[in-house]
Amino acid sequence: MTNLPELLRQRSHKNDQKSWRPTIYDLKQPAHRQALHALIESQPSLRVNDQILRQLRELIATRNPDRTLANEELEASVSEHLGDAPTEEYGVWVHYPWAERLTHLLAEDDFRELRTNRNRNKITDEEQSKLRSLKLGVVGLSVGQATALTLAQEEVGGHFRLADFDELDLSNLNRLRAPTYDLGIPKTVLTARGIFEINPFAEVQIFSEGITEENIDTFLTGGGNLDILFEECDSMDIKLRLRQRAKLHQIPVLMETSDRGMLDVERFDLDPERPPLHGLAAGIDASSLQKLSNKEKVPTILNLIGASTISERMAASLVEVGTTVKTWPQLASAVSLGAALNTDVARRIALKQMSASGRYYVDLESLINDDAESQAGTPQDYAVRACAEAQMSAALLSAPAQSDWKVNSRREMINLLIGYAQLAPSAGNAQPWNFSFDGETLFCFSDPERRLFDESVSVTAVGAAIENIVLVAKSKGLEARVEAYPDPGSPNLVASIQFSVCPIDPALDDIEELIVQRVTNRIPGIRQSLDPSLLKGLQHLVESRGARLDLLTTPDELEAAGACLGAADRVRFFSKKLHADMMKEFRWSPEETLKTRDGIDVATMEMSSADLAGLKMLRSWPLMKMLMKTGGGRALENPTRKALDGASALGRLVLPGYSTENFLHGGRILQELWLRTTQLGLALQPMAGPIYFFARLEHEDGRGFSARQNEELMRLRQEYRGLFPGNADESEIMVFRLAVAPPPKTRSLRQEPRLRFTGPS
Repeated sequence: MTNLPELLRQRSHKNDQKSWRPTIYDLKQPAHRQALHALIESQPSLRVNDQILRQLRELIATRNPDRTLANEELEASVSEHLGDAPTEEYGVWVHYPWAERLTHLLAEDDFRELRTNRNRNKITDEEQSKLRSLKLGVVGLSVGQATALTLAQEEVGGHFRLADFDELDLSNLNRLRAPTYDLGIPKTVLTARGIFEINPFAEVQIFSEGITEENIDTFLTGGGNLDILFEECDSMDIKLRLRQRAKLHQIPVLMETSDRGMLDVERFDLDPERPPLHGLAAGIDASSLQKLSNKEKVPTILNLIGASTISERMAASLVEVGTTVKTWPQLASAVSLGAALNTDVARRIALKQMSASGRYYVDLESLINDDAESQAGTPQDYAVRACAEAQMSAALLSAPAQSDWKVNSRREMINLLIGYAQLAPSAGNAQPWNFSFDGETLFCFSDPERRLFDESVSVTAVGAAIENIVLVAKSKGLEARVEAYPDPGSPNLVASIQFSVCPIDPALDDIEELIVQRVTNRIPGIRQSLDPSLLKGLQHLVESRGARLDLLTTPDELEAAGACLGAADRVRFFSKKLHADMMKEFRWSPEETLKTRDGIDVATMEMSSADLAGLKMLRSWPLMKMLMKTGGGRALENPTRKALDGASALGRLVLPGYSTENFLHGGRILQELWLRTTQLGLALQPMAGPIYFFARLEHEDGRGFSARQNEELMRLRQEYRGLFPGNADESEIMVFRLAVAPPPKTRSLRQEPRLRFTGPS
């Protein structure tokens, strides 16, 4: 008798690790009937599942959704449907060799109709037909396996190309849907089997060697270009190579990262000039990544997925890669969510229901938590609710009707308008404004507790907030009449606003979207000359409101401006009070940013890791004193110089005459100008520090600076006057950089609006 170890060895060799394609038999064809007969005789262990009558009953029932068929009527319909043909010849028989199973199924058209019946009408018949014609490629079969199976279940795609070089290991089973008896089987084989077990009529190609230089184009284009590529692999070099080739072939790419529901959408089909990975991979050489260990890849991963937006637990795990964990973690729940996101977005892309590229989050921890019930009511008090954790999205509420102003919904309209006011820019993101509404008049205050630098700076910010109110109100059919400083006895009251019904301005149809999109963009950019007519248009906009826009555009002018403004910024670092105030503006961690929801998140600074480390060192006042003592600190000028190295223009917004009212009016003009540059796709970055310093020289005797620093500022002021001629009797509202640059990865957060109702609603 053969001993047990030998029996186990013999049987283990019989484990089918290669077959993945089923065989379909149509018994109306004699050759198929003969082949199936031979199969059954040769495989006594073959298990047969014949539920064809059950399927026929369900098919007939779904074709009569308006009534419930009695059993007798249903059976009669089944018999009529079968006719005189033997039951075994109806439909098809499908053999799954790896499972030693034979199952009797409806023919392809009936099978598809019944299997996708519950998709209706979320997906129409016409849409389903289009979706099943898609050619889809999946690279990386963890999230990718779940994605491929979900796509197959929803019948999004009829042709699949699967690539992965790996085989199933026990550690994969925390997230990958497979039985323990399939350990050692290639992931491509497992996934192909799963697709065919859902739909034996699908078409599948597998690339069990993974993606290589030799097969990458075959994978993407062999037998016709892929309609969508799902990139879910771990290899950083392959991620970049796939995007480079997908961009060449204009194939859209989706990637879900299994962390905070982060989904990247790259529409190379609509925007073939789009940089891979939203420009985050700029300067990274794919071949250099190939030789790195998992631990060595962590900085690149952090750069690509966003160090400031990664979940705390993922960040903690990445720190331990190569020490206490071998590679980055994934959970089954996150993989399942990722599969759902990939499938949903792919369906909408294929049906032309979505055309955008970008990075999106479906963060369950932020959506479902202990505070979720109280947060559920929060959007009623906002026009726009920023997603705090993603820091890059906003959702607009439905606006009240124009007629509501005359009836009883003024509170809702004011809530909406103040929500947009809250998105206005302010120095240091201090949000130095408060509002109250008495049922007739909206009062706008400068908040002395949130004032940064000088009162004029806060008033400029309040002016920008008021401009948002005026523009959105007009888009809703309300004229907002602003009165500056209506009460001399209330010094913090900056303006009052009264509303009346007016015609809706169609030119402002996109104003809400522009207000949401407007952002300080510190990405360096690449210097490009701007169309002179575009610049003239900006100047005309400003002049129409009684201001002036001075522009520097030549390389020599921008270089000189970088030297002057950079030197002035260095002086700021050497003022103990201003240095302390500046460092208080920064939010150094995601936790601090989310806690305060104001200030400057260092993630918005768009710095390299080395520059960010340098900024953190500059928090030390003893270091500043040492730099002053040794005559150092020139490197403190570099951020400003670099910003202008990539600028297309440097602008200065000026109003004649020096008054607080001018700064209020100037803030309004600045906001309209900023919204216009947003509409034009230009990056705008305020560089206003030096004008605040110069204003102190001319109007406050250099308050906050030492005599030596005032002397240096006087010299720089003369250099500045050489660039921007003018005099002390004017209000310099803002100096800003215009550049051609991609959107920033991170946006500043906002606090809840400080709005008080004092009268009837």
